[in-house]
Parts: sequence; structure tokens; C-alpha cells
Amino acid sequence: MPPGSETGENGRFYMPELDGLRFFAFLAVFLSHLGVFTNGAHETRPAIVEFCDSIGRFGVDLFFALSAYLLTSLMIREKEKFGTLKVRAFYMRRLLRIWPLYFTWMAALIVTRHLWSDYSLSFFVPWLLFAGNFQASLITVNSLVILPLWSLSVEEQFYIVWPLLVRNLSRRGLIVAGSSIWILTTCARFELLLLGFTPHQIWFSGFGRLGALAAGIMIAAVTWQPLKRGRQMLVVLGLLCWGEAGMCHLYLARPEGFAIPMWGFSMAALGAGAFLMSAIGVKRGGPLTNPALVYMGRLSYGLYVFHGAALVAARHIVPVSSDVVFWPLFAIVAFALSVAASAASYRWLESWFLKLKKRYEIIRSAPLIEKLAA
Repeated sequence: MPPGSETGENGRFYMPELDGLRFFAFLAVFLSHLGVFTNGAHETRPAIVEFCDSIGRFGVDLFFALSAYLLTSLMIREKEKFGTLKVRAFYMRRLLRIWPLYFTWMAALIVTRHLWSDYSLSFFVPWLLFAGNFQASLITVNSLVILPLWSLSVEEQFYIVWPLLVRNLSRRGLIVAGSSIWILTTCARFELLLLGFTPHQIWFSGFGRLGALAAGIMIAAVTWQPLKRGRQMLVVLGLLCWGEAGMCHLYLARPEGFAIPMWGFSMAALGAGAFLMSAIGVKRGGPLTNPALVYMGRLSYGLYVFHGAALVAARHIVPVSSDVVFWPLFAIVAFALSVAASAASYRWLESWFLKLKKRYEIIRSAPLIEKLAA
């Protein structure tokens, strides 16, 4: 069984280091989206902002890998302990974790759509059906208020099918399935390129973005003991992979280039897998298990949902200035707004449904934040 999975918490499957890693995944995406904005002076953005824009976007891949690893690990444990997998219970857990905040936020966006866009009601139909990734792939969606939700569509589509497969697969079968998904998603990207899809369109497509999910699946199927050495090398590997993927992104505007969809996306997924493996089973007391980071990681779903709107709001709060202080002030205000909204959402919305979710837990998992704090 994986490190820290069912020890020290009355048999509870909980790995706080992955909550810490989840926060860093959000932080990467947040810093990337800073690059969407300007300081109003029509000047070149600082190099650090450009760097974060090129590299941070792959935080989404880390979210994918984390999700696949944790959910697949839970399903493996359930099968090994009880001899079967209750798919209905899996769907109910997923529904109670994702849907309440997602549809509450979608309702808020629909009601306030005239304040932040000129979208008609029909625009929201794909997002309400968890098909927003296809819309973002086929048309230009300019607003960060809704655009980050594309990745939730990809995950929900994948997890409709995945537990049905896991129910009938051994660990070896899961490794084969993960490898097959990696190969198929690579082939899908190549086929989409041949059909004339741009790298930007392939980025949002579900079929072309399953590499990190495949990496998480394979890690869940083969991980038995924590690494005793080599964690630093995995971190370096992850950084190198994301750096290479970021360099490929520089060629995004060249329609004849295959660099980012064929090589860059693979490097991003490989880097996400390296970061995940480096974190699994890390000793308590390190940065990833710092209580503050664990808390932020537990809020990461809300942070991800709200951060785009927080950035837009911060752009109206922070005075336009070409002074160097604009960027850190803008980032701090947007981050604070994201945290405030996420903490409120967790306290007054999500926690109620998380309590209901525990009724469908077969393998006991992470406690609520209130219990963590206690």
C-alpha cells in the first residue's frame, strides 16, 4: 500500500503532503494567469511575469495527475479490501465534491453575465453539461471568470468512464490502461493537428490532455513504498520538463509547428508525474506538510474556481501604474480575494456537502478542515 495511506488516522487514507502539493499546483496556474493582464502602460511585462505565464499553465497537468492518483488509489484500496468497487458510491462522492460549488458558481455567473461579458444564455449550456472544454476549444473564450472551468469538464468526462474500467482491472491491468491512455492521447493530438486544429484548440480538448491523468493512474498502480532517495532529482526533472514545455510554448503562434502539442504536452505530463512522485510519502514537518499549506491545499478547489474572477476584480482595484510595485500589489490583492472567497465557500457551502459525502465513503479519506485544525 502507498505510504501514509492508512496509518496513524484510524485507518484513514489521507496524505497531507498531497494537499500541500495541490496548493503549489494552484499557485502555478494563478501566477500563469497574471500574464493575461497588463499594467496599462503598454510596456513589456517583467521577465518574471513572462516566465510564470509560460511555465505556470502546466499546474493544470499537476492537478490532473493528483486527481488521477488519489481517486485511483482509493478505488484500488476498496477493491483489495472488499473485493469489489461500488461505482455508484464513487459517482455520489464525486457529485457531492464537485457539483455544489460548480453549479452555484455557474448560477452566479449567469445572473451577473452582463457585468463581465456580453455572452447570451446559450453560451453557458455546454458549461452546465460539463462540456465547456469543447466550447473553449472551438471558439475563443476571453474571460478568466469562466475559462478555468474547462479542466473540470475534462475530469468529469474522464471519471464517467474510469471507475467502470477500474472495477474490472487488476493492478497490472491498470498499468496497461494508463500506458494505453498515454499512447492514445498522443495519437489524438497528432490526429487533431492533421485535421487543422491549432495548439491552442488542442490545449482545451479533452482527448488531447489525458497524459497527466495517465501518469497519475500508473503511479497509483505501482507505488508501494515511499522513496528513500532521489526526491530532489525528481523535482529537478519536473522543473526541466516544465521548462522544456514552456520553451515549446514560445512556438505556439507558428501554425506549422508541432512542438507544443506533440512534445510540450508530453513533457508537461511527465513533469507533473515527477512532482507527484517526489511528494508521495514525504516526511511530516517538511514544507509540503506545513499546516498552512495543507489548509490552502484543502481550499484549492475553491481557489481554482474563484481565482480568475479575483484577478479581474483586482485589476479594477489596483491603480494602473507602470511602476514596478504594480505587479506584486496586483498579485497580492487577487490572491487575497481568492483565499477569502474560497474560505467562505468551504465554510458555508462545501462543508455541508462534504459531510454528506462521507456517507458514501467506502475507504475513509481526508477529514474536514475544521478537524484538521483541531
